[in-house]
Amino acid sequence: MEHDEERPCPACGSKGWLMGDTHIDETNEPVVVFTPYVFACSACDLGVESEELWELGGLGDEVVLDVTLRSST
Repeated sequence: MEHDEERPCPACGSKGWLMGDTHIDETNEPVVVFTPYVFACSACDLGVESEELWELGGLGDEVVLDVTLRSST
């Protein structure tokens, strides 16, 4: 996985981590988008992947990251 984001665990409320990949979406204004694939919580050992993320309050939603893209020119 190339990126992770801290999120509260939907089962116990402790700190957990979404892990996934990023890509550049150039549909309108170019932005970096994080696509989560896995959630893990070390406090309660919750671990979910792929489609299960959608069932846990939108943990599977893509997130636009607040990063500045550099021009290649």
